[in-house]
Amino acid sequence: MAEAVGLASSLLALTVAAYKTSKSLYEAVSNFQSQRKTIKDIQADLKSLITVLDKVHEQIQSSHDIERLEPLRQPLTCCTTACQEMYEMLDACTIHGTDGRNSVRDWLSMRYHEKSFEDMKQRPLSYKSTLSIAFDSIMMQDHSSTQDSLEELKDFISGTKEDLED
Repeated sequence: MAEAVGLASSLLALTVAAYKTSKSLYEAVSNFQSQRKTIKDIQADLKSLITVLDKVHEQIQSSHDIERLEPLRQPLTCCTTACQEMYEMLDACTIHGTDGRNSVRDWLSMRYHEKSFEDMKQRPLSYKSTLSIAFDSIMMQDHSSTQDSLEELKDFISGTKEDLED
C-alpha cells in the first residue's frame, strides 16, 4: 500500500511540475508582445500541452490503479525539462526589457534566436503528442474500445509520426 501511495505522489508531483513549468512558459511567451507567427504558434502549442497535462493530473488524482499510469513518467519528466530549457532561453533573450516592454536588444536577440525557438518549440509539442497517445492508450484499457475509437487513435498516431518526422 505504501508503495502505491509513493508511486501516486511521485507521479502527481511530476505532473504538477510539468504543468507549472509549461504554464510559466506559456505566461512568459504571452507577455512577449509580438504578432510573429512563431510566438503565436508557441502559445497555441503550449495551451494544448497545458490542456493535456490537466487531463493527466485529473486522472492521477482520481485513479485507484496508479500503476497503469507509470508509462507517463518519462514523457512528463522530459516535458518538464524541455519547457524549463525553453523558458530559460526566452528569459535570456528578454533580460533588457523594463516594465513589461521589450528592448531593441531583446527584439534583435529574439530575431537572432528565432530558428532556435522554432526548433525548440518542437520538443514540448512532441511530448504533448506522446503524452496524449500514452494517456489515450491507458484510458482505452479501462473502457471497452470501439472500432471507431481505435481508428481515431491510429489516425492520431500516424499524424503525430508524420509531424515528428518533419
